[in-house]
Amino acid sequence: MAPSDIDRASASITDADILLLQLEIPEPTALYAARLAAAAGTRVLLNASPWTAPSDALLGLADLVVVNEHEDLLPAGRGRSVGVTLGAKGARWGEVMVAAPPIDPIGGRRSLYVARSPARVSVLT
Repeated sequence: MAPSDIDRASASITDADILLLQLEIPEPTALYAARLAAAAGTRVLLNASPWTAPSDALLGLADLVVVNEHEDLLPAGRGRSVGVTLGAKGARWGEVMVAAPPIDPIGGRRSLYVARSPARVSVLT
């Protein structure tokens, strides 16, 4: 996925409530999409998986950063909010624990997710 793909999906991104990015796509593309979303008031949720340390620029645009338990390597203060998935144990957001069953992923590798609401999710692959 490249910035030109983001350009083709720009209306979906700017009309969405939430843009979900994964690090399955190249970071320059994720950063391009995050900038577009943030400028439009679309919230940015960054799933930093597979783990590579996201740039400060990308973290600065993320309203929420989600990492797996074994990837919880973000230094304090980076990213606006960090959620940690804990497998069958649920998830942790700060000191708040949320018990939840595992959820099957939507889409798959190299996907960019755009959500209008919890019930409407567009998947760009």
